[in-house]
Amino acid sequence: MTPRKIELFVPAIPPFTPDLAVDTALFVSYAKALLAAVANVIPAIKAAVAAKTGDVGFARVRPPFVASGPAQTEAIDEAVRLAGPQDAR
Repeated sequence: MTPRKIELFVPAIPPFTPDLAVDTALFVSYAKALLAAVANVIPAIKAAVAAKTGDVGFARVRPPFVASGPAQTEAIDEAVRLAGPQDAR
């Protein structure tokens, strides 16, 4: 099995001041951006599973997540369709 590459959120500008103290405002803004990005991933994955299996129940999410909107769901459905069959190897 080939190891999968794990991508991490790495800001281009570190949240440190020149004396290596933490720039709190910048750090908080990076943390909020990371949380916002991750919060959209789970509903998208669930929508893709729902599209692949044909079971709309898979797309259901619970708070704090918000379900994908109609435009997002349409795009995810199209991406799943274009990806075709996926075999476990």
